[in-house]
Amino acid sequence: MTRTKYDQFSKEFLAGLLDPFGTTAIDVAINSEVREIDLLFTPLMGVDPSGLGLLGRIAQTPCIIEPYRNAPTDEDIRICLMRLGIFEGGQRREARREKLPFLEEQVPLVWVVAPTLSQRFVERFNAVGHAGWPAGVYFLGEGLRTVLVAVHQLPEVPETLWLRVLGKGRVQGQAVREVLALSQTLPERAQVLRLIKNWQIRVQQNQETEEAEMAVQLSQAYLEWERMTLEQGEQIGAVRGKLEAVPALVERGFSAGEIAQILGLTLEQVQSVQP
Repeated sequence: MTRTKYDQFSKEFLAGLLDPFGTTAIDVAINSEVREIDLLFTPLMGVDPSGLGLLGRIAQTPCIIEPYRNAPTDEDIRICLMRLGIFEGGQRREARREKLPFLEEQVPLVWVVAPTLSQRFVERFNAVGHAGWPAGVYFLGEGLRTVLVAVHQLPEVPETLWLRVLGKGRVQGQAVREVLALSQTLPERAQVLRLIKNWQIRVQQNQETEEAEMAVQLSQAYLEWERMTLEQGEQIGAVRGKLEAVPALVERGFSAGEIAQILGLTLEQVQSVQP
């Protein structure tokens, strides 16, 4: 069940980035009254998601990602643990039916992602940082298979960019500026801008106070998307107009190379419509 528009955006955002590297399922129903798993990801064999930085490290193994717009409560963490237990139980029963072994490594890690986590909150769950992981990442006891991520504590480096987009205020604003500064040829950049566009349209239709801050943070990215789309449309229209002139120039005896030079097209474009 989607709690807010942010929940839907965050799940689509994460799924969009992870889809090329495995199987992503949103709002996975479990046989319980503790709602649904927000996002379940199963990596594909032989595909390396490390290009996604910290998100890619998370996606190296089966995982459940539970994003929160605000700091979670103790109850939220316990509910996440219940969801994991219920999901694991279903996996084990299926393995028994199929007479297959079930290894501890098959139990997904739960990643609770929130903008902020107080030190007192982290200590209450005996969560600690691990060597090799950035600040802001806290592991609960090994048997609990749960990790807390405080987005605002993550270092502002390229490795953490995709998770910092899910932050708030200054952190999210900085992340959006970094996304806009990425190469326009990067598939993840286009994917994120498209998701932001879709989310912005939803918010404009029915904006709630809780979503207003995020709307401001993402408006720059939305405007950038509109500008790029308009420019691409104009370019496509200009090319089509030039291609319509090719047959007439051919009839006048111009070669394909000459036509390409005259109209500012590539030789392949001219040859694609040449009679």
